Amino acid sequence: MLHAALAAQRRGFHIFPVARGLKVPHPAASYRDAAGVLHGWGETATDDVARIVYFWTQVDPGANFGIACKPSQLLVVDLDTPKEPGKLRGTEWEYLHGGYGPYVTGEQLLEEMAYKLAGEQPYTSYLSTYAVRTPSGGLHLYYWWPATLGRISQASPVKGVIDVRGNGGEYGGYVLGEGSLIGGKPYYDTSPGRPVAFAPDWIVQLVKEKPRQPASARLTGLRQPGVISWSGLVDSVRHAGQGNRNNALLWAARTMCEEGATEQECKDTLGPAAAGAGLGDMEIERTIESGYRVQRHKEGR
Repeated sequence: MLHAALAAQRRGFHIFPVARGLKVPHPAASYRDAAGVLHGWGETATDDVARIVYFWTQVDPGANFGIACKPSQLLVVDLDTPKEPGKLRGTEWEYLHGGYGPYVTGEQLLEEMAYKLAGEQPYTSYLSTYAVRTPSGGLHLYYWWPATLGRISQASPVKGVIDVRGNGGEYGGYVLGEGSLIGGKPYYDTSPGRPVAFAPDWIVQLVKEKPRQPASARLTGLRQPGVISWSGLVDSVRHAGQGNRNNALLWAARTMCEEGATEQECKDTLGPAAAGAGLGDMEIERTIESGYRVQRHKEGR
């Protein structure tokens, strides 16, 4: 396990020990200081070679290890293989059960998200990064998440199918690293030689924590025409470059949704600019509707 732990360190990851054959932090991953204050795995995670070598040679050579996302500046997208049927029921992605059956995997769902939210075809940029297969058949996609991007939401895009680990909460999330064992089966690299990449913008926007407006500050009810100017959003859509037009329209639509505009107002406002940028009528309508679905999901409404 030492070799695997050092390989993670060379990638720039901060790691901590996890109990043998399990996913829970090792007892040695936490300690109490002189004042009796407990310090957990998020504080003991390290990229110090000497500490890593000492633990996996002198303390517990067979321990698994976790990768702490917050100090490692990572976003890990966890694509699961659901153990229960119908996990998408009640979500905007429920229709996928009609094509894939009762068990829709995280990989299948992310592929659909890429198409719906960004117009990406299967196996394009969102898979062009370091990826680790889990013993249960799931997949962890690793992306760099610099502090300048802000906090990652702790809410799962679709719980139990696509979850995320990042810098939310006190310590952030963690995943077991490549080489760790569960039930005697390893986590293993499915992307030999591939470095960790930065996440595509649509994934960043999907998982990034959004500031919540107080309910009283939200725009509701009747509004006078012209109270809000959407000119900046219109310009961003109109001048979006080839390959980024859907993204620009999607996030402009999400902004209008967040600020209280109706879908029809959004279509009337952004539609002409999107058409001028080269998008077709059906694509414009689909993208705006997707933006509203994603934003409402993020806000829990």
